[in-house]
Amino acid sequence: MHPEILRIGPTPVYSYGLMLVISFALGILLASKRARERGLPAEAILDVATVILISAIVGSRLLYIVFHVSEFEGRWLDTINIFKGLTGLSMFGGIAMAIAASLVYMKAKRLPLWPMADALAPSYALGVGLTRIGCWLNGCCFGRLTDLPWAITFPQGCAASSVVGDAHVHPSQLYESLAGLLILLAALRFDRTRPASGMVTSLVFGLYGLARFGLDFFRLYEENNFVNVAGVRLASSQVFSLALVCLALAGMAVFSRRREG
Repeated sequence: MHPEILRIGPTPVYSYGLMLVISFALGILLASKRARERGLPAEAILDVATVILISAIVGSRLLYIVFHVSEFEGRWLDTINIFKGLTGLSMFGGIAMAIAASLVYMKAKRLPLWPMADALAPSYALGVGLTRIGCWLNGCCFGRLTDLPWAITFPQGCAASSVVGDAHVHPSQLYESLAGLLILLAALRFDRTRPASGMVTSLVFGLYGLARFGLDFFRLYEENNFVNVAGVRLASSQVFSLALVCLALAGMAVFSRRREG
């Protein structure tokens, strides 16, 4: 794979960071288009998206540190060094902080909360589809060992090779990338039915939670990432996924009743 995809003079350009920038730019374009179609202030999309991006990176880093404290013993300044390929991030921490920060921002700016969220939500699915390609190129977020025909191996020098060597593993990054793009298509198709405000947001995050819960059975995690829930051994991300699904279902129930009322 290609963690460092190119160089501009002496400056390396990392694949994950590049895909993150591309997904952010395309996500803003998509959300701005959707906002204009709804008569919403499209110029506010960039402001909200910037809040989401910054808070998502901070939240993702914080949750990663919580589950990997031992990595930073004796070198605590590395906790804020996310620029080497933008690795060492945990997506659910980013989701939680991005939601909280965007809610506070939109309330402070008196923006219509759920219509704005519906304009933005499909961009999240697009971001998953693109940034997980960056993970694949970077050699992080890799899968468990497998002998399936489509298994892949990672070259020396990336995170995967330092853990599994040249063993064959699931391309879990590409599984999630495909899931993100399918969720994007489902959300855009569902939006054509003119659902109540908040329904598109609930659908996107509900489907992502379901997809992530299932796909994490194929992803390789460190032992400290597992918890026992009612006697079932699950990755912490699967617990967050189930919580996300429950919140999405609750949101759908509330939003559908509002429309009926």
